[in-house]
Amino acid sequence: MMSARPVFAALVLAALAPAGALAAGGTPEWPCVQRKMAEVSVGQIWQKGEIPQAAKDLARDRRIVEVVDYAAARRTSLEEVEKRIAEFAAAAGAERNLKLQALFVALLDRMNGERGQVISGIERYGKHQVELAERLRGEQAALDRMRADPSADPSALQDAQDQLLWDARIFDDRKASLMTACEVPVLIEQR
Repeated sequence: MMSARPVFAALVLAALAPAGALAAGGTPEWPCVQRKMAEVSVGQIWQKGEIPQAAKDLARDRRIVEVVDYAAARRTSLEEVEKRIAEFAAAAGAERNLKLQALFVALLDRMNGERGQVISGIERYGKHQVELAERLRGEQAALDRMRADPSADPSALQDAQDQLLWDARIFDDRKASLMTACEVPVLIEQR
């Protein structure tokens, strides 16, 4: 039978992981190693001066939205996206620069929206992990009290240990999933 004590020690250390995010400028709810950025600003990517209002207005054009829908889909390869944008640029004619600026504005807006949704989900997930870690601490404390009690029911002691191990497994599985989820905002940003 596996002891719950080493599992719990590992969980305590894992639960402290969000403190690393605080050192990186995050928040207690941000469980990822990567720095939390709510959105990517135009200035972080666009180095060619001010984007005109006409481009911002044009960003809602149906043809631009169609290209954005295609380009934003993560199942679409970047090679296919580049090809579609090249076709869009070639068909833009004299308004090429304005339409490409509008496309940039619309795509950045879409990607920031997606990133925001993913970041909110990650924060909720991280909060649930912290709550589960607190529950595990409580279960471990209760188990320790039961072990210290010579009159404790062996069956109840085994049940408590099994529950702790089960919850610890869930915690570990969720932690692995969280690491994967933390990469999604980075992938969206790269796109």
